[in-house]
Amino acid sequence: MAYDRDEMAQDQPLISLREDDLRFWSNALGCTEQHLREAVDVAGQSPTDVMEFLAPTGW
Repeated sequence: MAYDRDEMAQDQPLISLREDDLRFWSNALGCTEQHLREAVDVAGQSPTDVMEFLAPTGW
């Protein structure tokens, strides 16, 4: 399923690391759950900040 990343950022103000949300966001952003955890640790819970953090790594 394709996700509109800009729409996700508006709909979900923060990324949660609860198991069901973690699965959703890692699938939506095309990264592993571990990479998402690391991105949130560094960039915070903002979807936009996490997407920017993940972009250079190719995840």
